Amino acid sequence: MACLPLATPEEDNAVVVRTPSWGARHAFPDMLVPSSRVAIEYDSPGARGGAHGEFSVDPEKDAALRSVGCRCVSAYV
Repeated sequence: MACLPLATPEEDNAVVVRTPSWGARHAFPDMLVPSSRVAIEYDSPGARGGAHGEFSVDPEKDAALRSVGCRCVSAYV
């Protein structure tokens, strides 16, 4: 079994992206493997089941991360 070298609390887990529709210059993946530029997202429907509805920015966030060279891995729970 291999362990991923995840970003530590001492490291910045933000990724500078091109400005998306929400206006931020940084995306914050749930987990980040900086050495491999892998962004891991844990997605769930949320407590009320609507977290990924029509106003969700998740697909755009993934696209913004990909546009700066990150590989995005999504795990749906």
